[in-house]
Amino acid sequence: MNVKWSTLLCFLTLASTVLGQNLESDRQALVALYNSTNGANWINKDNWIVPGTVGDNPCGWYGVTCSGSRVTELKLDCNQLTGTLPPEIGNLSALKVLNLNGSGFIDNSFTITGLIGGVIPTEIGQLTNLEQLDLGVNLFTGTIPGSLGNLVNLTYLDISFMSQDYGFTVFGTLTGTLPSSLGNLTALKYLNISGQDLYGNLPESFGNLQNIETLYLGTNRLSGPIPSGYGRLPKLKLLDLHYNPRFRDSEYGGLNGTIPDFSGLPADAQVYLGGNSFTFNGMESNISRLASYGNQNLIELESAIPLVLSNGGPGQHWVNAGGTMANNTYYWYKNNRLIETKVGDNSFYSNDLGTYHAEVTNSIAPQLRLKTTSYTVNSMPVTLLSFDGKSGVDGNVLRWKTVSETNNAGFEVERGVDGKIFEKMGFVDGGGNSQGIKEYSFTDPQPYGITYYRLKQIDFDGKSELSTIISVKNSQKALAVFPNPSADWLSVKNMEKEQEVFVRNANGTLVIRQVVGPNKPLITEKLSNGVYTLSMGTESRKFVVQK
Repeated sequence: MNVKWSTLLCFLTLASTVLGQNLESDRQALVALYNSTNGANWINKDNWIVPGTVGDNPCGWYGVTCSGSRVTELKLDCNQLTGTLPPEIGNLSALKVLNLNGSGFIDNSFTITGLIGGVIPTEIGQLTNLEQLDLGVNLFTGTIPGSLGNLVNLTYLDISFMSQDYGFTVFGTLTGTLPSSLGNLTALKYLNISGQDLYGNLPESFGNLQNIETLYLGTNRLSGPIPSGYGRLPKLKLLDLHYNPRFRDSEYGGLNGTIPDFSGLPADAQVYLGGNSFTFNGMESNISRLASYGNQNLIELESAIPLVLSNGGPGQHWVNAGGTMANNTYYWYKNNRLIETKVGDNSFYSNDLGTYHAEVTNSIAPQLRLKTTSYTVNSMPVTLLSFDGKSGVDGNVLRWKTVSETNNAGFEVERGVDGKIFEKMGFVDGGGNSQGIKEYSFTDPQPYGITYYRLKQIDFDGKSELSTIISVKNSQKALAVFPNPSADWLSVKNMEKEQEVFVRNANGTLVIRQVVGPNKPLITEKLSNGVYTLSMGTESRKFVVQK
């Protein structure tokens, strides 16, 4: 035989063998899938020859499409696949479309059947030719493999779960966090991972999905803020981050923080944020793109109930609902009955006992009516007869008297330099449950020129009330530092002019030498946490750095 023809024949024989091996490898992977997903009970398994023999052509099997002697599409959606995905799925390396979307069926025992379970094999990340991957409406467990980030040709990815019966299985069983590697899939136009049991923050890397048009991440246990990059996705038409508290445990509050600027989205984009823990912060400027934002979680009602000379008495309540306060209307309720409506004023004074809460609306964001937690003003656990202070040789001496105490753990003594910001100085044990007059005292050894004080009475169950504020003038003007503990700075009080001070650490090593004054604070931002001594002239004071 001619040498050239002999060589060509050998080459063609080898090429045929290689192609056969590739298609054979595809066939073996399909057989592994059939066996692993209970193929005998599939709804449609036309032409599937399992186990078959080496060389059987799978290109005519139901759901299988071939091109160039390779399997390029596998569509077995709604075909009642059960069991697990085998790792051999990763051998179908020519696949461009893989659709295993489940469609569950509820039998007479109210059990969902016809869904794939188990973990998503990491080998699926080997299918780098994939353009469409649909694994939705199955009951996968474990986490989403980060190897999916290798599928850079994907334009469609669905790993969502949508229950077919809300009385039984409501959510999918994929857990863990959203892999940041999915941000590598910059060709994606559609991404759906909703309805699973995912938690943690939204990945900032999703801001790289510049071709994304539809992004479903809602009804998971996600928390934290929305990264700003989500507001700059130029083709995004639908962003679903809604949360469904009806079917979730109450301790999961959903997403929160200020809503980022969505002006980088198309003008007709629709953003769904309902059921999370947002306030009006960021809503007003984004209102044209917010399709749904109602039903947010309760916000905190803050209250300051003073210790008074008799039971009941005035208390202050306020709420931080975000947004422009002038656009907000505050509805104040006592025992679930509306008692006052205020526009542009977030505070309210109660004059008697009862359970108080507020509801807040915003004129620019009418879908949302924020509700607060409730605060019950009970009969005061401590009846305070008097509270006063006096300057003495050893500092300012505070004295107070009570006439009855119930569940009283004690008193935190707080002081401030301006009557607005207070720091805790110490704690004095209370009398628990007692009747009759009890007397208390506390000495502040380092007062300011004028020092403001208040008492924070604390119950054994953690509830607290505040006393009225008193002031004590110290004629000796002893050197004092404030705030203490400090973080980045502190003021040296009772100085008449600028003067050099020295700061030493617990080992006596000089760490700061700086000129300070009445309007020139000591900078401590470079100090690590610990106890330090400040010296000026013959006086010295200890302070704590705590960051």
